[in-house]
Amino acid sequence: MDHHAVHIHQDAYFNLGDLEAGKKIEYTVHSEQNGLYLFVLEGKIAVANEMLSRRDAIGLYETEKISIEAYYDASLLLIEVPMY
Repeated sequence: MDHHAVHIHQDAYFNLGDLEAGKKIEYTVHSEQNGLYLFVLEGKIAVANEMLSRRDAIGLYETEKISIEAYYDASLLLIEVPMY
């Protein structure tokens, strides 16, 4: 048994990454049935007309794509999961 693995028994996508200040990215959802949970581990970003800082989070659904813009260097965790 791998003690470092996470078993969640559903189709999910985990994305961990860094975004430099001034950079903007787009994330496309894998399925229209999925929602997104975005956690700001460090830094400051704008997403879905909201400003988020360190330890902030947002849940997003009924969207095909999101834009994320970093105002300060940021570390992010994005989790995409089925919403049904």
